Amino acid sequence: MQITAEDGTGARPTLTSFVGRRDELVRLRALITSSRLLTITGPGGSGKTRLAEELVTQLARSLSHAVAVAYLAGASKPADVDEIVAAAAGLRGRGEPATTLLEYLRDRRFLLVLDNCEHVRDATAQLALRILQSCPGVTLLATSRRPLMVPGEQLFPVGGLLDDAAVTLFTDRVRLALPSFVLAEDQRPLLIRLCARLDGMPLAIELAAARLRYVGLAEFEDRMTGHLADLGSVGSVAPERQRTLRGAIDWSHDLLEERQRVLWRRLCIFVGGFTLQAAEAVATFPPLASADVERLLGDLVDRSMVVFDLPRDRYRVIEAMREYGLERLLGANEEKATAARHRAWIIERVEEVDRRWWGADQGKALDAISAEAENLRAALESCRGDDASEDGLRIATASLWYWVTRGSLGEAARWLAAFLDQSPSPGLRSRALWRAGYIAVLQGRHADARELLARAERLADEAKDPGTRAYARIITCLRVMYEQSDEDALALAREALENPAADAMTRCWGLIGIGLASFLREDWDECRRASLDGIEMCRAVGESWNQELHLRSLAYAEWQLGNLAAAETALLD
Repeated sequence: MQITAEDGTGARPTLTSFVGRRDELVRLRALITSSRLLTITGPGGSGKTRLAEELVTQLARSLSHAVAVAYLAGASKPADVDEIVAAAAGLRGRGEPATTLLEYLRDRRFLLVLDNCEHVRDATAQLALRILQSCPGVTLLATSRRPLMVPGEQLFPVGGLLDDAAVTLFTDRVRLALPSFVLAEDQRPLLIRLCARLDGMPLAIELAAARLRYVGLAEFEDRMTGHLADLGSVGSVAPERQRTLRGAIDWSHDLLEERQRVLWRRLCIFVGGFTLQAAEAVATFPPLASADVERLLGDLVDRSMVVFDLPRDRYRVIEAMREYGLERLLGANEEKATAARHRAWIIERVEEVDRRWWGADQGKALDAISAEAENLRAALESCRGDDASEDGLRIATASLWYWVTRGSLGEAARWLAAFLDQSPSPGLRSRALWRAGYIAVLQGRHADARELLARAERLADEAKDPGTRAYARIITCLRVMYEQSDEDALALAREALENPAADAMTRCWGLIGIGLASFLREDWDECRRASLDGIEMCRAVGESWNQELHLRSLAYAEWQLGNLAAAETALLD
């Protein structure tokens, strides 16, 4: 099989080893036999060209017909496409390029590779369509940051390398400069973490590996924070767009239309991904309308500026590109406005979870906020940086159940403390205080809990909010119980049941308090009655988290009463 290549200067040899992508190569080899146009898509630096070159090399062992590789990165205008492709097929100077190429390919079996099509997408698509319609024996393999949008096109998106392949690539490239380099076993987790921050992008990994000539692995990870886009290799002979990550991202960014650029830089405010609804909520302000977002977001996915995760129904911007986008957001003087909308969106999400906590939607509500954990933390950080303490306290207060169910008590305590004394609203502060007191009880900080809960009661009285005061009192019940004062705890628990201002969850906690206080007093009949009442209350609304606490208490009471079958049933429930 003959392989030719053309980029204006001749064939480009492969200078380094190919690492990873074995599964992708198997799938590509299967697809190339059934697709006449196969396009490898992905962000800049994801290794599309190298993957196509490796595929062609492997196919050389089994194909009998010719292959030509046309490198289109050097095409500066549409007319260049026909000339470069014709030259790659060995037809330079034989007449009008497109006509000559079509006549040459018409009755031949041929694999034609069109590399780096994105900046001349329309011209490449027109030529590809003419070839497919006129030359039945030709198969086209393209690489592009966006699809060609030709009928019958088979897309093959690629992303970052997985952990093992990323580590192998990194160590392989380090050894090009430092042949004696050996990755110590205790360094492997650090390197996996570093490659994950680079999203497994081969170009980013290769540029990072070059830095180890003069800086250690641990120090490099520290220095990399906030500077991913600046990774580069001084004096590289690679194309300019591949010398630094910034160059690769510049190349993609410059190909966007203005409204696509506006949406993209605003989407970079998200950390850990986002949904379409989130994008509409955060990015919609002049010059963009809500109706624009879905279409523009689709354009950005097509151009590999945004990655879409279909199983999770979420979008994300690769981290190095996100840092670059935040620079663009700041340069456009949109950072504060976008961050404020991002905080408002997070506030809506966490306050919805807080409202839905007592009921059947606990699981769904927690899953929804768990998916936004990184956005939640980013919003809290921006509250501190933008002096938006009221927003910060609202987010920290409403995130209580997420943090408690995830066991993140220290994080909850830190964020509540960060904003607690900065809000002028007594109502919000009183709600935050009883929640901070609850966290302190769970952490065993009883003196702190006593002070926080007393302040919560005083502020609730000041705000004329008896419901919040009832919460502070029932948490005080738990605090007293932890201090082994079961009589006082029992009195506070019964107060919760009799308080007309107490909502359903406060009364449920009152029953938990009675059950636990009875447990401490070894009054198993009372413990059993309170637990059964609590279970009935929870099941009436489909609540599960508090119901589990009642079931545990019931199981122990039944066991103490000698009702082993009932105890087992409670545990299984």
